[in-house]
Amino acid sequence: MSVDLQKIFNRETIARAIETLPEFKTPIVDTIYKKRVQHPWTIIGLEDLKKTIKNVPVVRRGSSAFKLDGDGTSISFIEPQPIEVERFVSAKDLNDIKLFKVDSIKNWADCAINSLRNVIKPTIEALAAQSLTGKIGYPMKLDGGGYASYEVDFGNVLTETTTKKWDATTTKIEDVYDLLVKMKDTIQKKSIFGGQVIVKAGSKAFTSLVKYVIEKTKDSVIQPTLTDHKIGFAGFDIELHSHTYYDFEDEKQVSEIDEKKIVMVALDAPFTLYYLAIDDLEAGLQPLPLWVTTEYTKSPSGLKIYGKSKPIPAPVVNAICWAEVTS
Repeated sequence: MSVDLQKIFNRETIARAIETLPEFKTPIVDTIYKKRVQHPWTIIGLEDLKKTIKNVPVVRRGSSAFKLDGDGTSISFIEPQPIEVERFVSAKDLNDIKLFKVDSIKNWADCAINSLRNVIKPTIEALAAQSLTGKIGYPMKLDGGGYASYEVDFGNVLTETTTKKWDATTTKIEDVYDLLVKMKDTIQKKSIFGGQVIVKAGSKAFTSLVKYVIEKTKDSVIQPTLTDHKIGFAGFDIELHSHTYYDFEDEKQVSEIDEKKIVMVALDAPFTLYYLAIDDLEAGLQPLPLWVTTEYTKSPSGLKIYGKSKPIPAPVVNAICWAEVTS
């Protein structure tokens, strides 16, 4: 039996596999970057990524139009860097695969696609987490070995200062509520968003609030509810976010949300995850969330399976507000 695995990894089988694979949760991408756009170019205008959405004044009939951001003389572009990973299947393993039935070969291909997806999706999640700070500074592998920094600047996000840290003995639940109201008010004053917000807390910030809720809110007018990794009160939900990603330059795990901080994000803002055109002729140089392709090798004899994606998360910086809440 002859098995041409290069024909198995095509656009249709990849799409089918992705639809049937088990769910892979990426908390920030899943909740904040729900809007996905396939962008046909390899570059994207920085003004598109740093877009400001707001109301504008009407103009008197016959007068000039209201000028939006930028002076109209030039457009700055950035070149998002791709995610590309590979796995190797030896000729020995390929010989063994020949013994499989057709359905089993498809299942094997699905597992291979899944293994690639399971490293590409966490990478997109890490980029999305960094984007909430207004900047991306992510390790970029160099051909000669080592890493450089892949950097994108979307602009300054909003911040709010609390007068009482959550781990202070004099803090009241009203102080927590006051900070959340100020953060939401700051977002709404700087943007047209904020009708629906989510609050994510680093591990130390969340633990401090849990301790406070357990010990000191029995007689409070505001009665919080404590459920699985979430505290809710007076219309706000604060979620624990303890996810990390690996920093290859510093060789350590990094918290997606600083342990001492919380971040409020307006979910009604158009946070967008762009997928740009992939540098691969077999993919038709098209933008795809995930492309899988193969290449036979002679020494060692076998097959390389590549997974490729070129994502860039575009935050709305005026819809993000941070606060440091513990010492």
